[in-house]
Amino acid sequence: MNRIPSTRRPAHVLLRPLRLLPLLSALLLGGALGVTGGGFGGTTSHSSTSSHATPQSRPAPVPSPTYSPSVVTTSSTSVPTTSTPSPGSSWSFTAILVVVGALLAFLLLSALYEEWAGRGRGAQAVRVQVLFENGEEVKRHLQRLARRHDPDAPGALAILLRESALLLLRHKEDWAYGTVERHGAAGEDEANSLVGQWATAARATFETQTTSQYQDGDAAGGYEHDTSAGGRTGGLYLAVTLAVSTAGLEFAPETGETVRDVESALLALSGVGSGQLLRLEAVWSPDGEGEFLSEEQAIRRYPVLAPL
Repeated sequence: MNRIPSTRRPAHVLLRPLRLLPLLSALLLGGALGVTGGGFGGTTSHSSTSSHATPQSRPAPVPSPTYSPSVVTTSSTSVPTTSTPSPGSSWSFTAILVVVGALLAFLLLSALYEEWAGRGRGAQAVRVQVLFENGEEVKRHLQRLARRHDPDAPGALAILLRESALLLLRHKEDWAYGTVERHGAAGEDEANSLVGQWATAARATFETQTTSQYQDGDAAGGYEHDTSAGGRTGGLYLAVTLAVSTAGLEFAPETGETVRDVESALLALSGVGSGQLLRLEAVWSPDGEGEFLSEEQAIRRYPVLAPL
């Protein structure tokens, strides 16, 4: 009897098309279009627990009782004798132990304090995202801020945050979509980590960063602007993300109305002082002159934004 050939294909043949999904996803998200972006930011010196820690000084050497044999000479024999520590040296040894113990206790208490200091100061992370229509002026102003203010300079991060928040407020008439998100943190490190995650997600929406100004240990450098990697011109939208961690800052209760909540958060961020600011990350896209996101690109890249 003749066997009917099977029409079933091996599993590896059927799975081949699935290997193309990552590439198709990248194309749909616009990565192949070379969308550009910009950003600046940094962390204040007092936000890290290590910056609070008191430098541990090297403990003073502790003198130990000495044993110095001396010889008493007589006419017939020499009798060795030992010198015992005097009462004064014992008291000195005890005092040094007390000082060293107090220093170690102070360092331990400082470390414990830093563990809950962020919670005591009300550490929290805030993210504001706004999609602008025709945001060329906003883009140029963000580029000027990155060029003029180095995050390594004292107080520069607070200035960058204030100017960025006020810039977004001044162009409220150009808001199209937006969102605001706030999270309380158990400490400053946790709040800073969340800001870093938000910044990474925002930078992942474009392919090439053409404007950047981040902390690099040099208060006179760090700014980069590449005009040769401009993306495709056209489109409509500019996306701006402000991710901030603060300590001791009070925000107004959320109303449930996105436009009012975004405005309220920006007003609060515009008043953050250097002593309250922990970390700032500002990211925008696109960055090229005349380059904007199409409506489809904006929807795919920023799906959580609500109409304003």
